[in-house]
Amino acid sequence: MIARHSSLRQRSALVAAALLPLLMSSARADDAELFLSDPDASTVRANVLFIIDTSGSMDTLVATQATFDSTETYGGCYDSTALYFSTNGTIPACDNPDVLPKAVNRCAASRQQLDQAGYYADFLLGWDASSSRWGTLTPDLPNGEVECESDRGVDGDGPGARNFAADGSEGPWAATNATEPAWTTQYTLYD
Repeated sequence: MIARHSSLRQRSALVAAALLPLLMSSARADDAELFLSDPDASTVRANVLFIIDTSGSMDTLVATQATFDSTETYGGCYDSTALYFSTNGTIPACDNPDVLPKAVNRCAASRQQLDQAGYYADFLLGWDASSSRWGTLTPDLPNGEVECESDRGVDGDGPGARNFAADGSEGPWAATNATEPAWTTQYTLYD
């Protein structure tokens, strides 16, 4: 009986050893189907190059410029009590007439961004008290308020129910958006 078990084990091991190379050859790796939607449609194989850069330069931080610090006084001709604005996203020159006093900025959403990065982009409106309307930002209205769309319905005339910019007799802020002007021009404010 022991001889029979031994002979059965030997035969099983021999069959497994004979079948193993056959099974391994059918599991051959071919990645051609990864690069072609229909591998039989084209005889041209895709050219793929993987580059892995392990050089020391990939661990080096690149210095660009100092981070903006709103508490630091920077030299130059810019007015520190003013906000400069543009519609094309470029930093205005210091002699640019498109400036507003910082005190007229009612956009609460802009304050943190202006303090941390020195600029803020949003759809903005300027209040013209003579016509009781919100409109484009102009330096001709230095005492008008400036509001942003991000504050729409959140923070208009400060805490309370008047959180929407409004044209007409309800303006500059109202409790509903019934007389709200269109937010059509995106500006970037620079501190």
